[in-house]
Amino acid sequence: MASATFHPFAKLPLELRLQIWEAACLPSSKHHRGLHYMDIEAEELENRGAMIVLRCDWSSPPEKRDPISLSNRSAYLWDGGLWRACKESRKVIVHHSHVNDWFRIQRICEDEHKWLGDQNGDWIGGDEAVPPSELIIQEDGEEWHLMVYPVRDVFCISASDWASLPSLEHLTIQVPFVGYDGDIYSFPAKNLALEFDSSWNLNWDFGHDDLWDLREEESPRGLLANMLADVARDPDFLPKLWLIDKSARWIARPGQDLSTVYHDCDSEYVEISCKDTRSGTTKYASRGAVTEFMEKLGRVCDWEYNNEYRQASCCCPCLGYLDDPFEVEKYVRILVRRDNEVGEFTNEDDNSVD
Repeated sequence: MASATFHPFAKLPLELRLQIWEAACLPSSKHHRGLHYMDIEAEELENRGAMIVLRCDWSSPPEKRDPISLSNRSAYLWDGGLWRACKESRKVIVHHSHVNDWFRIQRICEDEHKWLGDQNGDWIGGDEAVPPSELIIQEDGEEWHLMVYPVRDVFCISASDWASLPSLEHLTIQVPFVGYDGDIYSFPAKNLALEFDSSWNLNWDFGHDDLWDLREEESPRGLLANMLADVARDPDFLPKLWLIDKSARWIARPGQDLSTVYHDCDSEYVEISCKDTRSGTTKYASRGAVTEFMEKLGRVCDWEYNNEYRQASCCCPCLGYLDDPFEVEKYVRILVRRDNEVGEFTNEDDNSVD
């Protein structure tokens, strides 16, 4: 019969404690990626430190936390809690993230004039690993290190002043990497997201002749239209763009690959085609609000950006790679909550979302 005695964690054998810490680390691999929520302030962009970590407020009980810290469910908080637990757990995170291995690889890259951000791990089982970075914050007089992976994680941005943000071409969001020599380097975030809201479909009076009115709008959808202008002009060297719809119902296609999962502290998310969203759970439900928005945005942007950038490239041999027609649907990816899948159709709509 199993013992009912509870042993304080600190009195457990070291080997067992280390196994528990290791199991508690956020998984990061080709198919397990993080979703992080960040504030962007225009004045910070000039300092190459564009992303501001949302307040965590670990020391306060939930009932006393401010709304911003309560709403922050970023994946970086997962390991952040382990970082602040004790020295032992911090060592496990450093080992789990192979920080010392990346220091060694950094030295090799310097000798061979290679960029660290393009490298994979060279240890056994590390062929799919990518370099980690740290978001370093000061809270309650202490310094906390929050692990992220800028090469493959998704960074969902928000701003207090949308109109002040520059175009995507100049919105170089850097994530710091503290090198073996103590110097701070940086990796650009490869995936930027906006959290979709169904209100974006309201007050939509834009035709393709009104694109500039949309781009001048001080809103997330106005920022997205501006970002897409840069993507239309230079698709290969800019961050990938995502919309996150946390309320969308969706259906899986036969044989669809849903093995890559993005995590925040609440849910798992998967990438789907915008054609696979649904407004409800019945067989005849229409497509979801984010699909409606994508179609509206495509009607405004596709013709204009093709005419301005893609057709113009035909006259310039150096831009020959732009001959592929521009479509919003090609360059904006959709993330939805995994648990919002419509597994079986119902006779009546069930639009409840946990």
